[in-house]
Amino acid sequence: MGTGYVLREKGTRENPENIQEKPKRVGNKLHIAGWVNWHAKCEKLEFYHDEEEKEARILEWEASKPYPVEVKPKGNLMTQKYYVDRLLPVYKQALDSVRARDPLSP
Repeated sequence: MGTGYVLREKGTRENPENIQEKPKRVGNKLHIAGWVNWHAKCEKLEFYHDEEEKEARILEWEASKPYPVEVKPKGNLMTQKYYVDRLLPVYKQALDSVRARDPLSP
């Protein structure tokens, strides 16, 4: 979140209601390993992370994910998920029963 601004009249800069505090900066940790000496250097850098910090970030991310939404058809509309879950198994079962009775049917 960046800093905002307040529309104010000239000369009211120091009034307490017009003063805004900047939000605290949040830093990122970047862990990199590599080597270099007089004769050579590493082919590529190795990036790594702190496991506990990674687990905490994953838990925070999973908590912020939206809840699953149940899709229900509205009126005369039918979604693909509804068709696959509700109607397709019925048609498949009917087709399988016809094929069981007559092996030459398509």
